[in-house]
Amino acid sequence: MATNALAIRRLRIDAGLTTPELAALAGVNRSYLHRVEHGQASPSYRWLSSLAAALNVPVLSLWLPESIEVAA
Repeated sequence: MATNALAIRRLRIDAGLTTPELAALAGVNRSYLHRVEHGQASPSYRWLSSLAAALNVPVLSLWLPESIEVAA
């Protein structure tokens, strides 16, 4: 199952974070985050867990389209 790149970008923007800021918070590579947000990379579950924790959202929300909300 592929992540929804647009969902990841939307969550980052909604959190008021730049790509470098989110990468630093999540402890992930900024360039790789950029590639994930543009659908050019397929991250591991562990990587996504770090990203979700930094965004304070459930990991599942990284796979869902924008119109579906997940309770935290």
